[in-house]
Amino acid sequence: MRAHTHTLQLENKSTETYICHRSETEQIDGNDDDDGVNHSGDDDDDDDDDDDDDDDDDHDDDDDDDDDSDGDNDDDDDDDDDDDDYDGDNDELMIVITQILFQRLCFITAFNDTLLSLEMDLKCNILLDNFI
Repeated sequence: MRAHTHTLQLENKSTETYICHRSETEQIDGNDDDDGVNHSGDDDDDDDDDDDDDDDDDHDDDDDDDDDSDGDNDDDDDDDDDDDDYDGDNDELMIVITQILFQRLCFITAFNDTLLSLEMDLKCNILLDNFI
């Protein structure tokens, strides 16, 4: 797992940093196809060596896959495990987005309450001026 940070500056000028963990096969450049192919153009042999060795071992045993009683390939089962890891990272990102949206909702609610309070004060002042 490799970690990277997202730094967000909110409207109230506070800065918050969130750490997101990604598996080594995923690319940070946005091309997260989860197919093990490096889409960024960089040759990161250090990051992909372990994953490529595991994938090669799974594909070398094609003769054993035909012996399965259910007819499914073991490679498909391994791909499902990789998808679960990606879903976990996606869940973490969704939590971060939810926190940001909640903070903005709290800010908007507080701002709305302030506007309502000012509106009530203004109406009261107008009524008092008209009454006097």
